[in-house]
Amino acid sequence: MGTMLDVIGSIVIRGAIMLALINLTIQMNTALYQKTALASTRQSTVIPVQIMCDDIYRAKTSVFEKAKLNEIKFSAGDINDNSETVYYYLEGATSAKGLYRQVSSINNNTPALIAH
Repeated sequence: MGTMLDVIGSIVIRGAIMLALINLTIQMNTALYQKTALASTRQSTVIPVQIMCDDIYRAKTSVFEKAKLNEIKFSAGDINDNSETVYYYLEGATSAKGLYRQVSSINNNTPALIAH
């Protein structure tokens, strides 16, 4: 009878340990997912804002050639060691807009998607 209680007790303890390990694995996966989502959000928002701030900091004057709700255009110095025209604009549907950056001397004035 004592041996049977020892076996049942060890099975219960093993089950509790297994449940604790499963719970720990689930919590670690959740934390990893949240950190990945945060890093992805940071990459898609902070980096484009830093690029835009750097360009605006280099603006030659406080007067923009174009300053509308969905677009801005200004002259900036020292992007490629000379004066450039920088143009930012939003394009796309309301739910899936993209922020484009166009610099007069980069990629033959081809717009580049920097955020979506």
